[in-house]
Amino acid sequence: MALPPFADGPAGATPITAAVLNDFRTDIAAALTVPDAALAARLNDTGSQARAAVVSFVVPATAKGAANGVPTLDGTTKIPAAQLPDQSASYAPLTLAGAYAARPAFGTVKAGTVFYATDTLETYRAAGTPGAAATAWVVVGPGGNDLAYAESLTSVDIVSQTAADIPGLTITFTPGERPVWIEFGALVNIKGTPGEVVFRIMDGATVVKEIHAESAKTSYYTEAGGKVRKSYPAGVAKTLKVVGLQTIEPVVTTVAGASTWPQWLKATTA
Repeated sequence: MALPPFADGPAGATPITAAVLNDFRTDIAAALTVPDAALAARLNDTGSQARAAVVSFVVPATAKGAANGVPTLDGTTKIPAAQLPDQSASYAPLTLAGAYAARPAFGTVKAGTVFYATDTLETYRAAGTPGAAATAWVVVGPGGNDLAYAESLTSVDIVSQTAADIPGLTITFTPGERPVWIEFGALVNIKGTPGEVVFRIMDGATVVKEIHAESAKTSYYTEAGGKVRKSYPAGVAKTLKVVGLQTIEPVVTTVAGASTWPQWLKATTA
């Protein structure tokens, strides 16, 4: 059915008929059609894709930044931290420190992690493929750190063939994975000819090192000292002491005690 012309249209204007409306709808549909080339990466269809097919690729606003949806970008084109999962529990600090016993198992840290043991005075690096779980701890850096040191400035006489503690010469330390140098030194005055004095570094009932000092002169000062390299279980505390005894009685040996030459015992990482 023909429609009347626009009431306010110019004289002679073409009236809007049903055919005109159909043509108009056809033109709009053609304008909203997307060529196949624009959707080739997503669709396998042939021919043209209607606007409804394109709309199906649009992310609804309710899915942005929501669970099971898609993240959004902030003003710097980055995903906001609030939309990222919390991974803090899996982060491994680059450097850790604590007692040797607190060192984590190597498989629980990333390769490259460094651990400094405050009791063994050693540094360990987690070996392995960067970014992956470590496969071992490896001690790194030089030794030469004093684990323990004791000295005495008090003179003491050694008069018996029965071993007796040298007062003040006891040390306790925690060895690491390196060997340890155990060292003793003293200045002694052997008051007899011939004379000999024996010092023993003791680990409980075990002799770690025996040091002999002798003199062919009466009242002659001589140095007594020695050291030994030992390996101990890492992280297990050790206590060492020095005892002295006279090999020939009644010879007396005086162990000097002075600020210029103290008696001393120390443990150092090798």
